[in-house]
Amino acid sequence: MLTPEEKQVLNEACNIYVQVASQQMSPEKVNGLVTIIGKIFQKIDTDTIDTPTSKPEGISDEWFESVCENCDDRSGATCNNEVTKKFPGKCDPILKFERQKLIDKKKIEDHNESQ
Repeated sequence: MLTPEEKQVLNEACNIYVQVASQQMSPEKVNGLVTIIGKIFQKIDTDTIDTPTSKPEGISDEWFESVCENCDDRSGATCNNEVTKKFPGKCDPILKFERQKLIDKKKIEDHNESQ
């Protein structure tokens, strides 16, 4: 999330960019540019930009807390793992986590049966 000062600097930079662009682009293209910049600021204001504490879409809380928070492939709410982008929760780290849970559960069951 940007601070108010950062938003102000970004806004001023965009204003200058639009001024320069208006000298070199058609009014239609400048209007399109202004529209896009407006949408970017709406996203900033509604905090829809990825934050480091957000979990990727399709990932359970358990997976996120146990695997994703420490994963090298994660950047904010974006997972850079190609498999996870297509199939959330099917990456090797999550599959290994789920496998280990099953192994641990089986060990507990076997231990309880032997007593």
